[in-house]
Amino acid sequence: MAELSSNGSIHHLTDAPEYHGNPIDEMGALVTCDYGYDISKEIARWAPFDLRIIRFWDQTHGVIGEYTEVVVCKK
Repeated sequence: MAELSSNGSIHHLTDAPEYHGNPIDEMGALVTCDYGYDISKEIARWAPFDLRIIRFWDQTHGVIGEYTEVVVCKK
């Protein structure tokens, strides 16, 4: 997991950064937050939003495979 520092650099929160596969970048995609389907309960605790989790697949833009969920919040 990681966060963006105020100076624009990446601050890793773990000793070994984790990367997921990325079909358009061989370096992968840095994991910045690791959550499960319990994210809907966490968001409900933080803010009064209606929430949907949608699985997204768009081969044209390289968004395929696992970890393609989109979290939609509506106030």
